Amino acid sequence: MCGIAGVIAFSKFNAKEIRRIGSAFSQQLAHRGPDDEGYIGFVDGPAISLYGSDTDLHWCDKNPSIPIETFNSESHGMMMHRRLSILGLSQLGHQPMQSHCGRYWISLNGEIYNYKELAEEFNLPNSSQTDTEILLELWKLEGPDCLSRLDGFFAFSLWDDECKRLYLVRDRLGVKPLYYACNKDALWFASEDYALHHALHQSGLKQYGVHALAVHLHLEFGKSDEISLFQGIQELPKATYLCFESHKWESPVESSLVVWYNPLQDQTIKKQQYATLLGVRESALESFVNKAPIILRAQLLKSITRRLRSDVPIGFAVSGGIDSAALLAFAKRILPKGTEFHVFSINAPGSEGDESMWQKMVVHSQGGIWHPIDISMGTSDLLLRYTRKTRRPAVAWNNLAHFVLCEAVQKTGIKVLFNGQGADELFAGYPHYYTAAFWKERKSLWKHHHKWPISFSSAAKQWLKKTLGSFLGRVFQTDLQVLMHGDYYGDCLGQLLRYEDRNSMACGIESRNPFADDHVLAETWLNNEPLEVENNQKSPLTDRLNNGYSKGILRAALKGDKDLESDNWNDSLLPKELILRTDKKGFTVPAHMLTLRCLEDWKPYIFSIKLDDFVAISLRKKVFNQAKDTQTLFRWASMGCFLEELIGKELPNEK
Repeated sequence: MCGIAGVIAFSKFNAKEIRRIGSAFSQQLAHRGPDDEGYIGFVDGPAISLYGSDTDLHWCDKNPSIPIETFNSESHGMMMHRRLSILGLSQLGHQPMQSHCGRYWISLNGEIYNYKELAEEFNLPNSSQTDTEILLELWKLEGPDCLSRLDGFFAFSLWDDECKRLYLVRDRLGVKPLYYACNKDALWFASEDYALHHALHQSGLKQYGVHALAVHLHLEFGKSDEISLFQGIQELPKATYLCFESHKWESPVESSLVVWYNPLQDQTIKKQQYATLLGVRESALESFVNKAPIILRAQLLKSITRRLRSDVPIGFAVSGGIDSAALLAFAKRILPKGTEFHVFSINAPGSEGDESMWQKMVVHSQGGIWHPIDISMGTSDLLLRYTRKTRRPAVAWNNLAHFVLCEAVQKTGIKVLFNGQGADELFAGYPHYYTAAFWKERKSLWKHHHKWPISFSSAAKQWLKKTLGSFLGRVFQTDLQVLMHGDYYGDCLGQLLRYEDRNSMACGIESRNPFADDHVLAETWLNNEPLEVENNQKSPLTDRLNNGYSKGILRAALKGDKDLESDNWNDSLLPKELILRTDKKGFTVPAHMLTLRCLEDWKPYIFSIKLDDFVAISLRKKVFNQAKDTQTLFRWASMGCFLEELIGKELPNEK
């Protein structure tokens, strides 16, 4: 996990500009890669390798390179890398990394989990013992076609020094971020939008977007990041790559975007392939229901085995639900006996949504050193700390709580953290799926209402409200397959991953999400409706239940038995009480109480004059004095803090 950035132009930059741009990017992304620093300059001849003050000195001694402060050549641009060392910790893993043939250079943010298998299959050299080297050598053989072979999450820039061509590439689900901006003669890119804004602002090119900030301030969670906060800066779409040649300008640059993965068309495993894979006839897909728990357990075992590859300590975030607990349970069985691992949890003792009891149960059953973090002790300075380190306005207290967890992880020296994001979207765990299916699947659903993750009355009220709204032109999606697919590949999961990346990287931690970054899981359990029986004899949500329990396939896989209500618990990976619990609260935080406690200290942010263009001062006074709508007050405080502390200000050098 790292920070990448760069710029490439049709014309040329002078050496002073390149030094300034490189320094700006490096300072703003140092938190993403505190272990090493590197650059290359795109000159007319072979690219020039450059190093900075944080570059591994052992690498400088053994490789032809010059200090960036002495770089004195005109160039078409540069590429920068800040390294967080996870695999291959030696100086041989320095980036940007050059291919053995000398033609290609790469700057990779992310992990390629199947790098060992690819190295063996294609007989690739790996002197650095890194996934980066394998990706680079595989690109040399196959170019962009190699992307479909990758199991992992990544965003990278690759320079073809022979053709003077730059590639920007992003993973299937967009787990790792990559932003870009272009003007009439240059393309800029970076792992974070604020770092890109900072470099462009220094060049006098860009400002923040007033409309985007207004959208972020007023829209509900899940919508606030659909428009970039900074004018002219865009997010490279997931599952795409952009190819740019310095001597061949394409306008607009989006015309150079290539979609390399489409979950519904190019890469989908068809039902007939499932039948062949499982050894059953397509006319007997009912057999799949019986085998599903075995198949999922085998898939998770393989997936997590790969994702445990690391040369640094690993930790686990445990919320109290089965998703995060499942990762810990599999890891315990994969790692060598006696392996010490750390478990981190957010709780709020005494609050309605506190999950301490369940967290203790997970740790007691699996072992590990538990680090509970009491978010109810959060103080008002947390908002400022969060904003300065993540360069984002928080949308809810959940963002701050996860950030506090990442700070706690960083203090222990853990550099890799497992999280359970993506399971609810894959296995239909969210309450709103029950609202969508409330009427269409009433014959099969209503009898299990006591096991729903939402009360029957709440589901009925929401269904009625949305149904009435549909007559007014409001979209009410009741096709569960479409809804789940939209949540998984859209902004529902996307925003969760975006904030998780920003929070973890602000603390120098790599966050791994097996349910979100393993495309095989999505292709098996989401894209192909494998449990749908011929002639629609069963309904989509019901198919994903087991004796009425939500996420039935995952629960059964953890139990090791297709029937959740049988007495056979001999092969269960987790306690029976945890697997069968139906009252999961989600990642809950006592937000109302915390906001009221911080309100007086946040007053300067809520009444910042920089918010005057977005919210009337009279309205802010009224809501503040009433002190009831704490969600809105939090949003105002967060945006006020962002505008006061970041926009138009220079952040200090992180070192």
